Amino acid sequence: MEIASNIVGLVGLALLSVPVLYANKYANLIYRLHRAAPNYADASIAADRQLAAEQLAALRDQWTPCKSRCLIGGTGLTALSYLLPLLKCLWTLLRR
Repeated sequence: MEIASNIVGLVGLALLSVPVLYANKYANLIYRLHRAAPNYADASIAADRQLAAEQLAALRDQWTPCKSRCLIGGTGLTALSYLLPLLKCLWTLLRR
C-alpha cells in the first residue's frame, strides 16, 4: 500500500508542476506591473510596464483547460496519496 501511495503522490506532484510553472511566470509579470505603477514619469519604467501588461495578456490567453485539469487532478491525487495510508490504518484498527 505504501508503494501505491508513493506512486500516486509522485503522479500528483508531476501534474501540479504544470500549473505551477505557469503561475510562476504570471506572478513575475504581476510583480513587474505593480513595481512600475508609482513611477509613471520615467519613460523606461513606463515602457517596462507596458511590456509586462502585453506579456500578461498573452500569458492569460495561453491558459488552457488542460492546465486546470492538471491542477485539479494533481491536487486530488496528492490528497489521495495521504489518504491511502490513513485508510489502511483505519481498516487495520477496525478489524481488531
